[in-house]
Amino acid sequence: MLRNDFKCKSTKLRRQRIELKCASTEISGMLKWKICLLRSFAILIASSTAAISESSLVLEKLDGSANYVQSEVWHGRFTALNGQAFDVSEFYKPEYPNFHLEGILSYPIANRGDVIIPFLFDAGYKSALFVAGPLLSLGIGYTRNFGNFGFYFGSHHVLKIGGKISEKPCIDKFNREFHCGTGLAWVDAVGGGILKKSEIRDFIEFRIAYRF
Repeated sequence: MLRNDFKCKSTKLRRQRIELKCASTEISGMLKWKICLLRSFAILIASSTAAISESSLVLEKLDGSANYVQSEVWHGRFTALNGQAFDVSEFYKPEYPNFHLEGILSYPIANRGDVIIPFLFDAGYKSALFVAGPLLSLGIGYTRNFGNFGFYFGSHHVLKIGGKISEKPCIDKFNREFHCGTGLAWVDAVGGGILKKSEIRDFIEFRIAYRF
């Protein structure tokens, strides 16, 4: 039988200031391609105002599931250093149903192809120890056909709204803070960078197709 000597810490966590150090060249490079991409689409749309005004937004694809997709969630079962097994999975069970939707919107521009808007909505996740806020993610792309030849270029998840993920510790009978997903001391879990982060990453996609 698994023993459970942990309990969920009810007091609020004190906010900690975490400094992230990134190479300035990496940040500037990332911003540069995003700005360049958005500028290109802005120029394309601005030069096609008349054509767009006569078009309408089309839902090309819509999928979904009763799942949380922003990240993985701890199962809450671990073995301590002394070999004792613990099951605290009840602290990671969702308090409300999860779901997500993802799809593609297109905006035709007469004789100039289509503006493509991939999107994703995740309703988030809430449990005693793990909370993720709702997330809306949008991308932008462009596709055009030339006879049998066609291409697509765009960026996915270039704009993300919400989706903040936070975790809380358990405390044992000696009033020590633990990470109940792994059994590590809370300070080690925070310092070791094992806390969950969003797995929704932005990326660029380029496709070329030829129909025989």
